[in-house]
Amino acid sequence: MNCRYFADSDYDNIVKWWDFWRFPAPSLDMLSSIGIIVSLDNVDIACGWLYTTNSSMAHVEFIVSNPEVRNKDIRTEAINGLIDELCVSAKELGYRFAYTALTNKNLQNKLKDCGFLEGSVNCTEYIKILE
Repeated sequence: MNCRYFADSDYDNIVKWWDFWRFPAPSLDMLSSIGIIVSLDNVDIACGWLYTTNSSMAHVEFIVSNPEVRNKDIRTEAINGLIDELCVSAKELGYRFAYTALTNKNLQNKLKDCGFLEGSVNCTEYIKILE
């Protein structure tokens, strides 16, 4: 598996992944400058972003996988590798904690496999558009 940084030119392809998984795609300007794509044999498999803060905690967000990669083992390896790479990046930037919030059970299990601890349960996320 190979990792590379997300480029703006990747956006339209990644939006297709979010659409398939019925997740509302964040606009390009909502994405952090630290996005990582994991690929194998020049096929992009998974993507996610690291958001930095002015605290000791960074946020891991918007993890998504390529629905055309049907091999569950390859997709799982790519997602776990992505999570690990995002956490390595956070640690290299001086962060002590990585945080994320989500409802997808499969992704929750992958986070636990990567050493994340479960925090709040049955929590609702709220977002306000500041215009």
